Amino acid sequence: MSKSINSRFIILSTFLGITSTALAYEPTLPLGKVGETDLQQIMGDGVNAVCGQFVAAQDFVGSVERTDLFDRCGEMVHTALGLPIESSKTLGISNSELANVLQEVAGEEVMAQSNIATDTMSGQNAIIGSRISGLLTRLAQTNYADSDEQQYYAKNSQILGMGASGDDVGLSEDFSLFANISGGSGEKDATDREDGFDLDAMTFIVGADYRLSNNTVVGASIGWEEYDADYEKNQRVSGGDMSVDTTTLSLYGLYSQENFYLSAILGYGNSDFDTSRSVKYSSNNPNPNLNGANRKISSKTDSDQYNVSITMGYQSVSDTRTISPYIKLSYLDVEIDAFAEKDSSGGGLGLKYQSQDVESFKGILGVQASWVMNQDYGVLSPYVIAEWHNEFKDDSDTITFQYVHDPRNNQISFETDDVDSSYFNFTIGTSLILANSVQLFADISSVVGFEDFDYNSLNVGIRKAF
Repeated sequence: MSKSINSRFIILSTFLGITSTALAYEPTLPLGKVGETDLQQIMGDGVNAVCGQFVAAQDFVGSVERTDLFDRCGEMVHTALGLPIESSKTLGISNSELANVLQEVAGEEVMAQSNIATDTMSGQNAIIGSRISGLLTRLAQTNYADSDEQQYYAKNSQILGMGASGDDVGLSEDFSLFANISGGSGEKDATDREDGFDLDAMTFIVGADYRLSNNTVVGASIGWEEYDADYEKNQRVSGGDMSVDTTTLSLYGLYSQENFYLSAILGYGNSDFDTSRSVKYSSNNPNPNLNGANRKISSKTDSDQYNVSITMGYQSVSDTRTISPYIKLSYLDVEIDAFAEKDSSGGGLGLKYQSQDVESFKGILGVQASWVMNQDYGVLSPYVIAEWHNEFKDDSDTITFQYVHDPRNNQISFETDDVDSSYFNFTIGTSLILANSVQLFADISSVVGFEDFDYNSLNVGIRKAF
């Protein structure tokens, strides 16, 4: 029986030696055929290649990690081949259960990295964009206080930096400081390619801006963001988590001429990723050395994000109401460094990922409507914002990796889900201008139209003019 088993492995490994890269193709190898999804099939073909080449080269005896990798991939290959449990490494589980094992070892959890890195810059831009919207009111009052449609602004001190009692301080205050804190939560549904997770986010931004002239304002900000994602547990995966700490820097400017305006934001971010995933599967093999796996696989890496956005808009003012339609173009480049995982058991199930370069280019059509209500305690200005986002770079991305302790560096690649090309963002909020040029503001936002993702956030802040 042992000669038969060895012969089958030699034949299989000879075929596998033809290629060292597992691509997205129709599975033709035994373990790949077990997979119920593209991800599982690709992973099955990759594991088959790693194990078969170990046998062909006869170099599986070496480090503890290399031996463990050979034993674990051997379990999966033996099970797919249907070898007898008494004389092989087979796990003694069904093909459906083996497909779940392939999902466990795949490492698709890292697909969330690019999504979170993109969200950090988008969230920062939304907060800075809100600040620019407030600056527009100030420039409008400064430039057009003599016109009929702007008299209401001057009379009621609706301008940022004006006192609640109509103190004429807004025109002389060129410098201001602001601080924002934002919290959000979201949920991503699992797909055949990507795991589901719950997401919590917290962002803190401080900044300052300066009015260069009656038409121009420039500013800068620094932000700190923390994202925590918990992967859901189901029959395919055993869960895990990811924490991301990001520092962001932004420069922004606004130019206004009559009712038209142009604004721009230039941003940079650096993110630190700390990820862990669980690999758990059982074995019915009576051999005590073949009892499946219960591992924690961890990794650390970082990324750089570069963003630029340009907005062109028009302000239409009528009595106490302002309507501002606008169009925005936003480009983002995310560069995630290559990294390697560590197997908590000292074994060989850790993966090594190649660097990723993810791009986003969006066109945004939006409109903001605001109203002014003069109160005894200050000037209240509620507002609503509606935006339609269209992603031009909506193709899926490729994740490429290999086993850390595979001496032949067999590369395995699979695709992420396609990016949602069209969705909406809605915001409702209010600002309150108090005496001594202090402004408070708060709003809530919700993203609508993502196929597998929901996200809502709350933003509050304070601004002081000097």
